[in-house]
Amino acid sequence: MKVGRTVRAASIMNEKRRASYLIQSDFERLEEWCKLVTILFNSHMLYLVGSVLERSNFRDVDLRLMMFDEEFDARWSELIQVRLMNRAISIWGQQETGLPIDFQIHRMTEANAGFSQKDGH
Repeated sequence: MKVGRTVRAASIMNEKRRASYLIQSDFERLEEWCKLVTILFNSHMLYLVGSVLERSNFRDVDLRLMMFDEEFDARWSELIQVRLMNRAISIWGQQETGLPIDFQIHRMTEANAGFSQKDGH
């Protein structure tokens, strides 16, 4: 009986969610690079999202830079400009960190469209 309880407790402990599935040294390199990105864009709304937060076999490291709609519209009048910047920043991040970075700039309204107030957003 005690063994069963111990195994069950260990199972519950293993189900605890981690902040991310990056190892510490990768996380530190990512954090240092993200500081440069926030300086570049003069923004502190850079978010780590996606599979790296959910599972150990993540495919890429998703980073999203949120911009207020007015700023986004003034800076990125053409969709191709955003796509090229996303690709350039992603490649820079991959080279700096050694991680499979997927960087994207998003307008605040579209980025938040998938979330409602009832979800706590």
